[in-house]
Amino acid sequence: MAHALTQKWFLTQQAKSQLFNLDKMVSARTEELQTANKRLTQEIAERGQAENQLRLSEERFAKAFKSSPVPMSIQSLENYRFLDVNDSYVEMTGYSREELIGNSSLQLNLWSDPAARKVLLEQLAEGKSLRNVETKVRTRDGQEKLTLLSAELTTLGNERFALINENDISQRLELEAQLRQAQKMEAVGHLAAGVAHDFRNILTVIQGHACLRLQNPDLDAKTADSLKQIARSVERASDLTQQLLAFSRKQIMRLEVVDLNGLLRHLSDMLSRLIGEHVTLQYQFFEPLPRTEADVCSIEQVILNMAVNARDAMPQGGSLVVATSVAQISPAYASSHPEASVGEFVCITVTDTGCGMDEHTMSRLYEPFFTTKEVGKGTGMGLATAYGLIKQHNGWIEAESKVGKGTKFKIFLPISDKQLKPEGTTQASARTSGGNETILVVEDEELVLEFVASLLGECGYKVRRARNGVEALDVWRQHAAEIDLLLTDVVMPQKISGIELADKLRNEKQQLKVIFTSGYSLELLDEHFRTRTESNFLPKPYTPAKLKEVIRLCLDK
Repeated sequence: MAHALTQKWFLTQQAKSQLFNLDKMVSARTEELQTANKRLTQEIAERGQAENQLRLSEERFAKAFKSSPVPMSIQSLENYRFLDVNDSYVEMTGYSREELIGNSSLQLNLWSDPAARKVLLEQLAEGKSLRNVETKVRTRDGQEKLTLLSAELTTLGNERFALINENDISQRLELEAQLRQAQKMEAVGHLAAGVAHDFRNILTVIQGHACLRLQNPDLDAKTADSLKQIARSVERASDLTQQLLAFSRKQIMRLEVVDLNGLLRHLSDMLSRLIGEHVTLQYQFFEPLPRTEADVCSIEQVILNMAVNARDAMPQGGSLVVATSVAQISPAYASSHPEASVGEFVCITVTDTGCGMDEHTMSRLYEPFFTTKEVGKGTGMGLATAYGLIKQHNGWIEAESKVGKGTKFKIFLPISDKQLKPEGTTQASARTSGGNETILVVEDEELVLEFVASLLGECGYKVRRARNGVEALDVWRQHAAEIDLLLTDVVMPQKISGIELADKLRNEKQQLKVIFTSGYSLELLDEHFRTRTESNFLPKPYTPAKLKEVIRLCLDK
């Protein structure tokens, strides 16, 4: 019996051990299930988060793709058909989204150069990325646009496709070309002004001595005739330098409030005679046209130059239309026309039905001495002068032309709120006789200095000379009390200009009279200078009579 009890106890203990182990296994399995459940829950959460991030990323890409200012497209690498395009691509090509998606660029004839397209597609097929490759895209209306193409390959599922950017640089290149042209014109203008300045000094000496010799009553007829030819040639050369200064925007402007309609009506008879009976002249006036501030002679010269060009472009006859209007220039327009300004302007349009111009001629339209006319029939300064004169008025000129379809010029001038003024009375001419006053002549051109000093000495004046501002100050220190008038060139070496010299001397002697002279003009005549009513300006070249007249007038004020 004891043995049976022992065996029963042993079995009980064994059962308890098995139950304990089983319970332990259940606990371990439960922990494993809980851990697995947690891991599964975490994986589900992470997958949901990843899917959410992917969805957000896709939404961000879609928004960026659609709103990008750069034309973009997604194309399949299997058949190069459009899978998607953004709004900028639609705008660039002129095709609708429906017309593009499902078709290829080859089917729509978008590539101007199919051979170049083939090379690029082969590079993409080889897995190469493309960076800023110049390509030409043909739009729906047949225009060609230059683009910089970049492409990246990517895979979605089992399908490979290319993400392509095509940045339209046509407008940028056009603006760069216009900027280069404007810079070139500015550089040529500076050169023209320098040439005109030096040339005017030479003409002053030639004209002065020719006029002095003509005053000799003992001249024989042949010598007198030669001197007159010299004087007339100097006048023609002076006109040419005046055109150079107009092109470089450095000639004196006498601005006044102008009614352009009235100015053009005043020119009508002259224009009719100028263009001839074979050309029909028409006017289209905007009424009431706002006023502008302008130099009347300059505007007339611009219109006449354009009329002459129009006449020469219509040897078999045609029509010339001169019109006025008001133009409101927006920031968008000004951004695409480098010389334009934002605001309201009056506009003169000159349109002919002549032979027109090609792109090469248009690119050199305002260059001085460039002409398409036969030798001896044009100096090439007409439009160059017009360009400079209008720029000097703070305006600009635009030209449109096609071969065989005529030419249109648009002249833009700022509107003025000033009122028209009545014409003033003409001042009587001063006496040109000499005097006994002392004049300080400051001139860096030796020949001009010698000529002026000799002429004034013959007129009875006492002359003190200086070749620059530094020498003039030395002369002034010795003879300030006796000097009545300063005759000085405006631009001089030694870092002291004529204006600075006059200011220094007037600070010491307020009653000092001053006459400025120069081959340059407007760029040196700032607002402060122009309002000095006690000052006179004598442009070069001048005749001996004109020099004596201006000096006497200044001294007698």
